[in-house]
Amino acid sequence: MANITELLNPFTPLAFLPPDLASQFEVSRYFIAATLGAYMWDIGLNLGNDYALLFKHRVGFPTIVYFLSKAFTLAFILTFFIFAVAPVENCNALVLGFTISAVLTQTSTAMLFFLRVTAVWHSNRIAYAVFSILWLAVLGAGIVDPVGIRGIHIASTKYCIDTVIPGSTEATVIMPLINDTAIFLAITYRVLAHTIAGDSLMARLRIFFGGHGLSALSRALLQSGQHFYLIAVATNIILLVVLKMPQLSPVYHAMLAFPGFAIVNAMACLVFRRIKFGVMSSDGISQLPTINLPSDFHVASNPRSLPLYFRRTDPTISDLERNTTSPLEVRVQKDIYGVEDANITELPNPLTPLVFLPPTLASQFEVSRYVLAATLGAFIWDVGLNLGNDYALLFKHRVGFPTIVYFISRAFTLAYIFASFTFAVAPVENCNALILGISFGVILSQTSTAMLFFLRVTAVWHSNRIAYAVFSILLIGVFAAGITDPVGIRGAHIGPTKQCIDMVVPAYTEVTGIMPLINDTAIFLAINYRILAHTIVADSAMARLRVFFGGTGLSTLSRALLESGQHFYLIAVATHVTLLVVLKLPQLTPVYHAMLSFPGFALINAMACLVFRRIKFGLISSDGVSKIPTIGLCSDFHATENPRALLPLHYRRTEPTATEFSSDTTSPLDIRVQIDRFEDGADTNQEISKPVTISA
Repeated sequence: MANITELLNPFTPLAFLPPDLASQFEVSRYFIAATLGAYMWDIGLNLGNDYALLFKHRVGFPTIVYFLSKAFTLAFILTFFIFAVAPVENCNALVLGFTISAVLTQTSTAMLFFLRVTAVWHSNRIAYAVFSILWLAVLGAGIVDPVGIRGIHIASTKYCIDTVIPGSTEATVIMPLINDTAIFLAITYRVLAHTIAGDSLMARLRIFFGGHGLSALSRALLQSGQHFYLIAVATNIILLVVLKMPQLSPVYHAMLAFPGFAIVNAMACLVFRRIKFGVMSSDGISQLPTINLPSDFHVASNPRSLPLYFRRTDPTISDLERNTTSPLEVRVQKDIYGVEDANITELPNPLTPLVFLPPTLASQFEVSRYVLAATLGAFIWDVGLNLGNDYALLFKHRVGFPTIVYFISRAFTLAYIFASFTFAVAPVENCNALILGISFGVILSQTSTAMLFFLRVTAVWHSNRIAYAVFSILLIGVFAAGITDPVGIRGAHIGPTKQCIDMVVPAYTEVTGIMPLINDTAIFLAINYRILAHTIVADSAMARLRVFFGGTGLSTLSRALLESGQHFYLIAVATHVTLLVVLKLPQLTPVYHAMLSFPGFALINAMACLVFRRIKFGLISSDGVSKIPTIGLCSDFHATENPRALLPLHYRRTEPTATEFSSDTTSPLDIRVQIDRFEDGADTNQEISKPVTISA
């Protein structure tokens, strides 16, 4: 035990917990922060979708359930994060809040499952009764959480920890698993019965195992969204298995519930959106082919989705959907060894790193850790959502230099964030060696992301050698600016521990934020000018201004900028500006300055990669203007259907044969339809291959 008077920050809560429990509790905090970051990222990506659901579709009961399920899931994760990391006056009041949120999250997500399965089995009263009972069982199982779970303050601090979690809370995992599995199997059977036609059960089995039948069924299940439901079911199974593993502590049991909650709800909401936007049929089968003998499955264009039924079979009742979130954390917190009665003169865990930092610095450092964890969670979530798109880029499109740059930028950005997180939270033998790795990660991440911007702007200005030279110089400037990081930044261990903190961050490292801002802003403005010049046709600059400010011109230009992906580049530029402003705010400490750079780099890379994918899949023209109409004094803007991205994305040459972005996908450049739905994470071929009109 260490004397409390010897430490700079003796009232950090982890100092009052036994070392093993403190370590587990801290890991769980990072998991919750990562889950919160990932879920907020998912919400941000789908803001366009949600806007369309609210203002471009009829808002019925299923849509209300959809928004409630997202709100309750976010509230649950956020309230528990506050419980785990923030000082709280009344622990049990907050416990009651997040457990009630857990009940509401599970039941609303289960209602999405219920709506989906009753739409598939809309003419079957027995199925309706069975799944109604299962939904009520999910609700009943969730009630055990607010009844049984209790928390207390950690010793004399205001920080909380769970102390009482009865074994009955396992029911909050088991019942959603039963419900989700039953719904998954019921919908799969319906798809199977519709897809494979035969005179008898044996005939269906022969077709199914004959190869072509299995292939067609697999595609049919993908088209009906069953792979997303399978992810939800698998998540619940994993949670139950983890819960039953005695070698894992109760803290880890609880910790894994949070990403489980988020994944299950996200999958349910994803299926809902796809049905609402006509990418899937609500009954699960109306877009599926039947097969007897060998058959190839082709996704048919579906201009309007079928309605999702709630209870009745009246086709005017629209909507959809699906699943349940996994049980609230099933944690049965061990004895806290009487920390609430701990002797204030001695600490059971005196080597927790934060006790060796002044309280203000310790607080800032801890906040930066959570921001890093949230950033890592969000970026991993983005990578996971786009696995289908990335698979298509690798195996269904020609892999050229731009595609290689795309994957390198993703890998370097992820490596940079992960290495920075490791530096902040894990014991490390050599702090400066890891800092050197992080610094090189910054250079490679920024340079490869800037290369994506460069490829885009040189495609837009492909016939202009001066533009090519200017943006080449700016790209080199971004690379050169990044070199200041490994030259100047140094780190050291915190006290006698093996955990690290930055000690020397020279002021000239600001240039690593300034040069990318200059580069990205110049590219953004250059592409905007190209679009402006193409969109507004007039005899003089004054005439163009009159057209631009005449209303119609402004509206048309705004839509043209959206269609060319410039709003994503605007987000990247705004992020750079925000980082630079924060860097110059004297009231913010260097810890906060550095902290905000991590989500900034992640967001900029995500936007650059999003534009790249949309160009590759034919949703945006690579030259920025070939899908944009021109206007004179009076014109209405109409997005024209374009079966191919007309011009390639060039690296250096300007010949149209040097193509990297050819695409066989048909898609009108309609923001209503694109709304990040193609970034929802499904296989690109299924979503991008059809011109979809969002049905009311």
